[in-house]
Amino acid sequence: MTAARASSRTTASHEQRRSRPARLDVDVIVDAARRVITDEGHEQFTLRRLGTELGVTAPALYAHFASKEDLVKEVAHREFDWFIREYERLDEPDPVERLRHISRHYVSYARSNTALFKLMLTFPPGFFKRDYFDPGSTSQSFGARLFRPRARAVGEAVSTQRFAELDPFLIGLALFTAVHGVASFLIWNPALDEDFEQQLTELVIECMLRGLAQHGR
Repeated sequence: MTAARASSRTTASHEQRRSRPARLDVDVIVDAARRVITDEGHEQFTLRRLGTELGVTAPALYAHFASKEDLVKEVAHREFDWFIREYERLDEPDPVERLRHISRHYVSYARSNTALFKLMLTFPPGFFKRDYFDPGSTSQSFGARLFRPRARAVGEAVSTQRFAELDPFLIGLALFTAVHGVASFLIWNPALDEDFEQQLTELVIECMLRGLAQHGR
């Protein structure tokens, strides 16, 4: 699923795109920027390069975005929005299994969409706000919506005694930082064997989940 996301928008050839100017709107520009960033990384991304991709001059893009930063921020936010939709669609009654799925999904996305993942880290949605990890929060802020599925699963696991009775904020943050650490380690070491990557990911996830279940016993 994540690998398909990385390539689903790259069906047209570069030659076709360069041979005729694109009909510009925000969605066309963002999709093209996403393709370029996926292929080449956000560090090298320029509006001139994007203009070449779309068959237009760079100044034409300023009618839709005030700056390159505004554009790449929109690309990052749409990736976060995709995460939110994916997590909201997750239909798993067991809260621990939901956390396991969310953790695997996060690492899988990072490995399959490395350039986009690095971009998203430049515009983090306030990772350390307690409200984002509050199972009972009704906030509609971007960060709260992103972390709510994890927070609710943690709250259910604690209330049903699947996890030890600890601060849900600390549990949610611990789970996130552990999985984020694995994802970051893997993207900075791309030559690792795929089986080793999977074993490492599963070991970290299981150590966290089982440790929370046994904490204080």
